[in-house]
Amino acid sequence: MASVEKRVRNANTTWVARWRDPDGRQRKRSFTRKLDADRFLATVESDKVRGVYVDPDAGKITFGTYADRWLARQTFDESTRVAVEVRLRVHIKPLLGNIELRQIKPSTVQHWLHSLGALAPTYGG
Repeated sequence: MASVEKRVRNANTTWVARWRDPDGRQRKRSFTRKLDADRFLATVESDKVRGVYVDPDAGKITFGTYADRWLARQTFDESTRVAVEVRLRVHIKPLLGNIELRQIKPSTVQHWLHSLGALAPTYGG
């Protein structure tokens, strides 16, 4: 069950919204206004019911870490795995590897594609 808790520290009041994600993990987020905490929880609960809940921390992982985990789960044959790993390591991770997923915008990808144009005319645009 989701809840909002008032917290007062050093004369500062914050409102802590607590909920359980679809996997059962307890989550929390702080707000300066109770109204904002209540609205946030209403949205979270609605998203869970509709099946569109997205973990607020999901975008904090870097592209490089995500790519490594993704590659480990693939069922490629070994030659394809090596080819994909090389492309990630040589062409993608140097520019995007240390960027959190939530920070990658279309302009970031466009910049990356443009940088590939120097490699071969068929890369980038």
